[in-house]
Amino acid sequence: MKLVYIDKDELYDYYIIQNHTRKQTAEHFNVSEVVIKRRCKDYNIVKDRNLINEKIGDGNEIKIDKDLFYKIYFVQNNTIDYCSDFFNVSCAKIKSLINKLNCHKSFEQTLENM
Repeated sequence: MKLVYIDKDELYDYYIIQNHTRKQTAEHFNVSEVVIKRRCKDYNIVKDRNLINEKIGDGNEIKIDKDLFYKIYFVQNNTIDYCSDFFNVSCAKIKSLINKLNCHKSFEQTLENM
């Protein structure tokens, strides 16, 4: 078995301070994720759960132009299904965006689509 040396401070800076994933860190140091996991254990480097959740949140961010969404959803009075097809995202993402923007349709607007 070949022992791979990774500087503790360098690993801490890249993995914790810069908040890269274990996979990204492994690619950066040109080693496997298992090696990164072992070095973190050896150096007692533990990633805070909030940092991990922050990274997970990045992948879930909805990248939809809010003005265009407003135009499609409210002005043109389209359905959530239509918007999900138009923006190529799931209905759950559209509902999440509606909640995030706090822009719910009135009951009358909803009935017009039926």
